[in-house]
Amino acid sequence: MSTSRVLISRCHRDTRQQATHIPTRTADEDELEGDEGTPLLVGERDVGVTEECEGSPLLRKEKNQNKYKQSEGDTMILGDKLHVVTVITAIYVPVSFIITYAIAVSNGHVEAGFPYISDTGTLPPESCIFGQLLNFGALIAAWNVYIRYKQIKATYLPVNRRGILRANTVAFILGLLTATGVSIVGNFQETNVIVVHIIGAFMAFGIGALYCFVQTGMSLKMPEVPGSTPFINKIRILLCVLDTVFFILTFSGTASSGIGNHIYHMRWASSEPGYAEHLVATISEWLMAIFIVMFFVTFYKEFRKFRLTSPQVVFDIKPEIGCDQLNHTEILGTEYVGQNNTGTSGSFP
Repeated sequence: MSTSRVLISRCHRDTRQQATHIPTRTADEDELEGDEGTPLLVGERDVGVTEECEGSPLLRKEKNQNKYKQSEGDTMILGDKLHVVTVITAIYVPVSFIITYAIAVSNGHVEAGFPYISDTGTLPPESCIFGQLLNFGALIAAWNVYIRYKQIKATYLPVNRRGILRANTVAFILGLLTATGVSIVGNFQETNVIVVHIIGAFMAFGIGALYCFVQTGMSLKMPEVPGSTPFINKIRILLCVLDTVFFILTFSGTASSGIGNHIYHMRWASSEPGYAEHLVATISEWLMAIFIVMFFVTFYKEFRKFRLTSPQVVFDIKPEIGCDQLNHTEILGTEYVGQNNTGTSGSFP
C-alpha cells in the first residue's frame, strides 16, 4: 500500500456489480478495515476502483497531493513575502489621498491649501472614489493587523506567555476597529451623516493611536521576535508620541476654528475667522495619518522573518456516503475525519 492515502466510503452496489468492479482484497487491506461501516483506506496505486469512484473529489485531491504540499506551496497570498504588505500600505494610502485631493481641487470643491482629508472625499464624484479607495485601504490595514497577530501568536503560544498573548488579542481587536473606522470615514460623508463620520474618524485615528501604543509596549517585551531591534522600538515610541500630539492638535484646532460655520462650504479663505486654527487642525490630521502608516511600515523587517500558510479546514465525512454522493460533494478541507474521528491531513485541492 502507498504511504499516501485517502479515506473513501465503500461503494454501494448489488452483488453482481460488486463482483464486477470490486477486486479481491489483499491481507493488508483486510487489516485496514475495522468495524462494519468504517471507511476503507485505499492507496493511490490500488486498482479496481470504479469510474464513478475515480471521479470523486477525494481521489482528485489524491492525484494532486504531491503538487500541493502544505509545507512548501500551500501558502497564502504573499505568504513568504509578507514584508511586501507594509510596502503596499506605504504606497497605497498616500496615493489614495492624493487622487481624491486632486479631483476635489480640480472641481473647485476644496481649497488647494491643506483641506481636511475627509473634505477631499465629501462631494461627488470624488466621494465615490474616496469611499472605494478607503475600503481597500481598510482591507490592507486589517491585513497588516492579522499578520502581526499571527506572528506574535506563533512565537509565544508554544512557550505559553499568557500576558503577551492576551495583549496580542487586545491589539488585534483594536486593529480591526481601526480598519473599520477607515471604512466608515470613506462611506459616511460629513455632509450626509456627520455623527457616524466623526465616530469613524475617532476609530481610525483615536483607536489607531491606541493600537500603536499597545504594539509598542509589546515590542519592548518581545526582543525574541525575529527582526525586532532596539532601533525599531525607538522609532515606534517616537511615532506614538507624535501621533498623540497631532491627534490632540487636530481635535482642538477643529473645535477652536468654528468648524460648524463652515461645514457645508469647504473652501476656506485666509481672511475668514478661525483660518489659522483650521490650518493647524488640517495639517495635523495629514501628519497623523502619515505617522500611522509609517508605524505599519516598521513591521517590514519582522514580517520578512515570518511566513503565513493557509488555514486548515476540518470536516466530517459520513461513512455511509457512497461514490455517487461523493461525486457531488464539495471537498474544500484539508483534514478528513472518519467515523472514529481519526483524520488524514493533506494540502488544499
